[in-house]
Amino acid sequence: MTVDRVDTGDVPSLRALFGRLDELSALPDDWDSYGGHPPTGRAIGAASRLIVEASTQAGDVPSAVMPFPNGGLQVIWERGQDELQVDVGPDGGLAYLTVHRGDGEPAMAEADDVSLADVLTLVQQLPR
Repeated sequence: MTVDRVDTGDVPSLRALFGRLDELSALPDDWDSYGGHPPTGRAIGAASRLIVEASTQAGDVPSAVMPFPNGGLQVIWERGQDELQVDVGPDGGLAYLTVHRGDGEPAMAEADDVSLADVLTLVQQLPR
């Protein structure tokens, strides 16, 4: 499966992210030596859409994309003391965890089964 068919224009960070998705889609079974599954096509598709929408609507690209052993992915934005982790399930479903590390204890919020619009709102709220 190749995800580089998305028009990344002249944005090097987008090209790098879609190159990373290509690498992750080629992971073999047991990639982590603990029985990990490669990302599913649905997870790759949902992560691709999330990255494109965040780039075009929020003007922001993630810091990293990581695989989960269940066939899902995690898309991460890190901005100063704030972090947004979006979990993309093997079925393409979305969940998130936000972390703000300010004075005192970190403030966290999380939710499962959220919409793409909800996640894009969170991306837009990250400090620049």
